[in-house]
Amino acid sequence: MIPFFPVISPVDASIESALCLVNQVESQAVATSVQSAKQRKAIQVDNTLRVEANEWEENAETGEITFLGGVTAYYGQTKLTCDRLIANRLEKKLIVDGELQITDPVGLVSANHLVASWDEKNKSGQAKNVSVQVGYVQIKADLLDLPASAQEVWILHNAVFTLEDLSSRGTKITAKKVRIHPGRYGIAERVIFQPFDYPIGPFPQLRFNLDRRVSGFKMPNLTNRRGVGFGFSWDSSILLDEQSSVSAAW
Repeated sequence: MIPFFPVISPVDASIESALCLVNQVESQAVATSVQSAKQRKAIQVDNTLRVEANEWEENAETGEITFLGGVTAYYGQTKLTCDRLIANRLEKKLIVDGELQITDPVGLVSANHLVASWDEKNKSGQAKNVSVQVGYVQIKADLLDLPASAQEVWILHNAVFTLEDLSSRGTKITAKKVRIHPGRYGIAERVIFQPFDYPIGPFPQLRFNLDRRVSGFKMPNLTNRRGVGFGFSWDSSILLDEQSSVSAAW
């Protein structure tokens, strides 16, 4: 009996070589991914700012550190997440050009651009195309300013917002400017109410409460009680000072 040996054509050899090359590339990609995951660690930029990322590079002359991939920055109780962040050790300034989210005890902020200083003596910042959740207030604005001041204040320009505890619930309100004093109150300027997209206003100013200890001034609610019919109910409470408040209802 004559032994049979399969004949491998040049085409079959080329296919086999290509498959081997693909397997090698896939193996290298997996190894690189695992290695990158192992290398991910936190960098203490200074004694107040810590950043985690998949990759980073530093320019010793300028003091700039560029963080790439799954970036998470921690500043006290504030956390910032994004894909790319530049932090300057010398100027204590950071830049994010792209989608970002800030989680803070005061509230949540989403934006697509941020320039900020974390210098304790001059903390400030500016973000573009923002969405803010502060207490029961939801705001979208073209610009958010965080000026350096003794008392923290957030200033939003060209804002559209809703106040969840208004009786209208979900009524859109527009304002030329909104000043947020975190944990205390907010003031909107040149206000237009838009129930069912019908504009009412403008009104010079609207003040709303952000202190969870009281409800603030609320609009009357329409009620429908069995045996009584339709009517209105109202309750509000405001702070007189840091130690006392007053409430009323009917």
